[in-house]
This record gives sequence, C-alpha cells and structure tokens, in this order.
Amino acid sequence: MRVWRVVRILLPFVIVLVVVAGVVAVLSARPSQQNAKRTVDRAWTPLSNDLKQRYVLLSAADDKVLALSGPVRELADDVHTALGHWQTAAIRDDVQPQVRAANTLEALGRRMVAASLASDRVKADAATLSAVNKFADDAMSKVRVTAFNNAVRKYARERRGPVRGIVASVLGNPDIPAFEPALA
Repeated sequence: MRVWRVVRILLPFVIVLVVVAGVVAVLSARPSQQNAKRTVDRAWTPLSNDLKQRYVLLSAADDKVLALSGPVRELADDVHTALGHWQTAAIRDDVQPQVRAANTLEALGRRMVAASLASDRVKADAATLSAVNKFADDAMSKVRVTAFNNAVRKYARERRGPVRGIVASVLGNPDIPAFEPALA
C-alpha cells in the first residue's frame, strides 16, 4: 500500500513536470525557428526574382524546342509541365514548393540544354539554338544562391533534434530544400 501512495503522489508531479518541460521546449525553440524561417524567406525573395527572369528565357527556349520533332521534344514537354508547376508555386507565398519547383526546372533545363546542343534538328534551326544558348548563358548570382543555402542550413539546424523536430512539426515549419542551380 505504501508503494501506491508514493506513486499517487509522484505521478501527478511527474506529469506536471513533463508538461512544463514541453511548454519550455516550445517556448524556447519557437522564436529561433521563426527567426531562421524569416531569414530563409528574406534570402529567397531576390533569388526568386532572378529565377522569374531566368525562367522567361527557359520558357522561350522551351517554346522553340516544342516546335521541333524528335526526342528533344519529349524533354521540352517535361520542361513545359515543370514551368507550369513553377508558375503555380510562384503565386503562393510559400518558399518550400517554390524551391522544389525551381530545383526541378534547373535539372530539366540542364538536360534540355545538353540534349538540344547535341540535337541536329536544334543545330539546324538558328532561332531555337539562339534561344537555348540565351538560357544556357544566363548566370545565376552565386552570392544570392550561397546566402539562401546558408539560411536553409541554419533553418535545418534549428529544426533538428527530437524536441525541436516535434516543435517544428507542431508549428508547421516544413523542411525547405537547398537550391541547386544549373551553374556553368
């Protein structure tokens, strides 16, 4: 009976202690996660503006390649679909889908440039080749890319750990990928 009496007294104390520890964890992790997320958002804004201009060039190249036939056209179809995803993501004020769409476009853009430069049909069409080369020659600001990726790394550190991971999921702080541009 003595054991039950001790358990009856200690159990509520332990429960209160766990609840207080949870509240303290949330209150201590929340500001640092929100600050890191705001830094990511601020770093993404100028990079996103650069990407909008870059993807105008990609869209122009894609339109030219879509007019051709052959295997490179299938890749241009994928680029066209990915451009639609980028435009949908760019409308929303959420960095995560924008970065994912941009990473997809960068990879597809890289592939389309390589395939286009190897394609005899593209080489034979001066306007298409010119549009592809304009996109290929467009250079990303390495400073902006580095600033964004550094902010993403800091944000990921703030989300890491058993308690901070739970806090991040409760607060709705999603994982944001790094940006991987197609640098020359």
